[in-house]
Amino acid sequence: MSFVYVLIAVAFFGMLLDFRKTIAILAPFHLILALIPFQKMPVSIFEIIAFMALCFYLVKRPFSQWGYLVKNPFNVGIVLTLISIVGTNYFIEPHWPTSTLRFMSAFIYPMILWNCIDEKPIYRLTVMVTVAFALVMSLYILVEVSLGTNPVIQTVLANKWVNEDLVINYQEMRFGFKRCQGFLATPAGSGFFLGLFGVVLYCVSSCLEEKKKYMVILVGLFLFCSLLSGTRSVIAATAVASMIIVRKEFFSTKYFVLKMLLVMGVVAVAGSFFLEILDSFVNSNKVHGSSADMRMEQLFVTLLYWARSPIWGNGNGFVWTFVKEVDADIAGAESIWFQVLLDQGLVGAVAYLSVCINAMVVVFRKIKIWMLVPLGFLVGKTLSSVLGIELSFMFVLTIILLKHHEFYGSADDGNESDEKDKEVLTDRTSVEGVSR
Repeated sequence: MSFVYVLIAVAFFGMLLDFRKTIAILAPFHLILALIPFQKMPVSIFEIIAFMALCFYLVKRPFSQWGYLVKNPFNVGIVLTLISIVGTNYFIEPHWPTSTLRFMSAFIYPMILWNCIDEKPIYRLTVMVTVAFALVMSLYILVEVSLGTNPVIQTVLANKWVNEDLVINYQEMRFGFKRCQGFLATPAGSGFFLGLFGVVLYCVSSCLEEKKKYMVILVGLFLFCSLLSGTRSVIAATAVASMIIVRKEFFSTKYFVLKMLLVMGVVAVAGSFFLEILDSFVNSNKVHGSSADMRMEQLFVTLLYWARSPIWGNGNGFVWTFVKEVDADIAGAESIWFQVLLDQGLVGAVAYLSVCINAMVVVFRKIKIWMLVPLGFLVGKTLSSVLGIELSFMFVLTIILLKHHEFYGSADDGNESDEKDKEVLTDRTSVEGVSR
C-alpha cells in the first residue's frame, strides 16, 4: 500500500522540519495511525513512526541530554511495564520486535511528547490540533447519525486500508440511534475519545484564550457525540470524568436558577433516553451486545487459560492468536484485564494498574479532582476492551492536564483555587495587621 509509505514520509519530513510541532500534531492523529497496518506485519504505522520519533529525538539531542527522556512523572508504571514485557518474552515466548514497537508507541511516544511540550506555543498547538480533530469527528458523527451509515469506514474497509481485526463497520441501533464511530475503530473508541477529551478541554479551557467563549459549545458537542456511541463502558467512563464539570458548575451558586432550569429542560426533553441508558446497566440482557452472563463466560475462559501461566502470562497476542481461535466464548475479551492476564499474566496486570494509578497520583498532586480523568480511562477499559484506544491516549490526556497546570497555574482549578486564594488573602490581612 503506497499510501502507508506516504504517511510515514510525511511524518519523517515533518520531524525533519520541526520535530516538536510534529510530535504535538501526532497527539490526536496517532489514534488513526494505530489502525493502519504496516504491510502485512502485526504492527501499525504509528509504531513505526514512534520508533522513528525516538531516533530523531536521540539524533537531535546531545548525548548529555538523552537522560531527559526519562525525566517524566510516569516512571513507576513504565519500569513495572518493562519488567513485565522482559519477563514474558524471556520466560514464556519471545516476541521481542513486536513487544518493543508496542512499548514505543504506548510509552516512548508519550515520554517524547512530555519533553517536547516545553513552552506555551507547543502546548497550545497540541490542544488546538486535538480540538480540531475532535470537532471534525463530532461533525462527521452528526452526519453519520443522520445518514444511518458510515461511508468513511465502508471505504477504508473495502480498500483494506486499515486493520480489519480492529476496525468494524457498526450498523447496530442502540438507544434509538445508530451507534456512531466517526472514523475510529469502533463506536467505543470514538465515544471514549470524545467523552474524556471533552472533560479535559473543560479543565484546560483557559489556554483557548480568545476562543474560550466557544468552550461550552465544544464540550457539550463532544459529550453529546460520546453518547451517540451507544456504548455503556464509554458512558460510565465519561460519567466518572464528568464529575469534574458537575462539581464545579452545578454545586456553585452562580447562575444557580438558570442551571436548574436547564437540568429540568433536559430531563423533560430527553428523560426517557437517559432512563433507557440507566436501565441498560441494570438489565444488560435488554441491550444487543455483551450481557453480564457473556462477561462471566469470558471471565471463566480467561481464568482457565490464565491458570496455565499465571505469573508471566502466555505471550504477546495469545488471546487473539490462540484463545479466540479455540474457544468462541472469549468473544471480544471485553475487558482489558482479560487480555492482560492472558498475555502478560499477573505481573502484566499489576504493571497496567500501576501505570493508571501513577497517572492518577501525579494529577492528584496538582489538582485533586482532575485525577477523575485517568480514573475514567481505567473504568472504561475495565468495562470494555475499547479497541484502538491504548495507554498512549491516557498519557496524552494526562500530559495535557499536567502541562496546563505548569503553564497556566490554577486558572481553572475551581473551588480548590478559590480556597487557596482565600487562605492567601487571610494570611496577607494578618501580616498587614501585625505590621500596623
